[in-house]
Amino acid sequence: MWGYWLFFAVESLLVHFVLPVEGLAMSDEAYIALIIFNSLALVSLLKIKYRHDGNFAILMIGGFLFRLFLMFWSEYFSHVFTLPNSGADEMTYYYNAMSALVKDKEFTGYALLFSWQARLFGLSKLYGKFVNVLLSVSAITILRRILIQLKLDSQVQTRTLTFACFLPNFAILSALLLRESIIIFLVAVSVYCLLQWWQEGKLGGLLIALVVSMGAAWLHSGMIAYTLGILCVAVSARRTPDGRRFELVSVRTMALSAVTATVVLLAVLNLNIGLSSYFRGADSLEDIVSIADAYEEGGSAYNANIVNNDSTAGFIINTPFRMFYFIFAPVPWNWRSATDAVAFVFSAVFYGCVFIQTMVCVLKTRNSSVVAVLFLIALLTLMMFGWGVSNSGTALRHRDKMVIHYLIMYAVIQNEKVPHRRR
Repeated sequence: MWGYWLFFAVESLLVHFVLPVEGLAMSDEAYIALIIFNSLALVSLLKIKYRHDGNFAILMIGGFLFRLFLMFWSEYFSHVFTLPNSGADEMTYYYNAMSALVKDKEFTGYALLFSWQARLFGLSKLYGKFVNVLLSVSAITILRRILIQLKLDSQVQTRTLTFACFLPNFAILSALLLRESIIIFLVAVSVYCLLQWWQEGKLGGLLIALVVSMGAAWLHSGMIAYTLGILCVAVSARRTPDGRRFELVSVRTMALSAVTATVVLLAVLNLNIGLSSYFRGADSLEDIVSIADAYEEGGSAYNANIVNNDSTAGFIINTPFRMFYFIFAPVPWNWRSATDAVAFVFSAVFYGCVFIQTMVCVLKTRNSSVVAVLFLIALLTLMMFGWGVSNSGTALRHRDKMVIHYLIMYAVIQNEKVPHRRR
């Protein structure tokens, strides 16, 4: 895919200089022609690059075409049926980019990135969505490299990549003008580099993983938990003659992780480094609770608090329940329609089951392998988003920021069940 991105960058420069944009954007027909041309180029590249792995080539092309269908549907057929997560947030990014172009207003995060794209090839929601589709496809190719790097069973790899290509919510978010595709791509790069450090001892891999994860946190400050998880692993892991060991269920790991988490969170909240907006203004547990309560809005809002949040004990007791609601929302007893049931089956069940199976594996076997590493990062991220989200619609979207990470956990756990003779 890196070769394709070079091709796409050169083509974008040619579009910028050879086909000057009149006003803010070119015609829809021009963008559709570019999308068709780029799609044909990508499909051809996938067929050539993965000619020795026909199954993966078919999966990738199918997943790409599925995302293209959803992209065009969200742009031209939303009046027939509106895809989940499309609409208001997309238009906010679009108008922010327009303000940046017309009024030179300053924005950060995805609005800034989209305005940069617009300066290159015009302000087009459709073409911005297409770039996100390309990022999603790239994330899946990185996932494949990770699965190969971990030397997992071929059938497990195929099953995992099938999920990656066709999980409905992941595919939908890949086709919308939202920041999720970029964050998912950055998480994929981060975990790939982290595993290079874990398996091969490459310090550069660890550093790149940290920097890239901070890029994800710049796009959404809740992802600082991912950076925090990598730091805790780096501080707590031990080198042995047999490789690195990470025992999550140990006093040493808990103590070092607690100290690391405290230092990093205090730094993020107090040094104004641009990653603290998730709980901006929070100076105590009571402030975090108040901010979390403010997020309970909209028809899909849920109340995950079991006891009052007016004490440290209440905060501690409610935390696992908020984590449960976040990962399983929309929970059956809060369903409002068949749409909620579909979202539960195709999103919540996958994330919830993978998390629980990974937790059981870690607690049962005291696993010191990569399973424990992945689980700690997932746990910290889940705790952060558990307090930052209080409605099902937002939970659906935020869960998928971690979709590549959870797919890797799924693959590793499934590989443990494969008979030794097949490995």
